[in-house]
Amino acid sequence: MSVFAGAIGAELDGTRWGVLLTGFASAETTYRLANGTGRAYLLGGEALACAGTSLASLGARTCLGAATAAFHAYGESYDQNLPSTRLWAAAVGRLALRWPERAPVSLRLWLQGHFNITRPTLKVEGASERLAVGNLGGGVGLDLVLHLAGAP
Repeated sequence: MSVFAGAIGAELDGTRWGVLLTGFASAETTYRLANGTGRAYLLGGEALACAGTSLASLGARTCLGAATAAFHAYGESYDQNLPSTRLWAAAVGRLALRWPERAPVSLRLWLQGHFNITRPTLKVEGASERLAVGNLGGGVGLDLVLHLAGAP
C-alpha cells in the first residue's frame, strides 16, 4: 500500500466538463521480502477527463482517465542490493465533490478506483517469495483548489 505524500495539478474546468492533469509522489513503503527489507515508492502522473453538474454551490464530477508511474524499489540485507524500476499503469475512475464550486479557493473531496494494466512484481533471486500489485486499487483524497485564471 502506498500513501501519496504530495500531488500538484492543473485543471481546465468548464461548467459541465473539465480536464485534470496531476503529478504525484508517494511516501516510501517498507516491506519484508525473502529475509531482507525492501523499500519502494511511486513517482508519476495522471490525466482525467471529467463531466459534471452544479448543485447550488456544490459541483459534482465523474472522471475517467489514466495514471502511470515509475515504481522504484531497492533492498537492504540482501546479497546484492540492486535497485529496480518498473512501470505501473492503470485505468482510473473518479467521483468528486467541490465546494464552493465557483470560488477563488475551494475544497474537493474525491473517491477514486483504478484497474492496474501493468502490475510491477518484485522477486529476490533464489527465493520463491515475491511482492506483486493486485488488479484493483483505489484512494480517497481532499484537494485544496486555487482558482488562478479567469473569473470564478
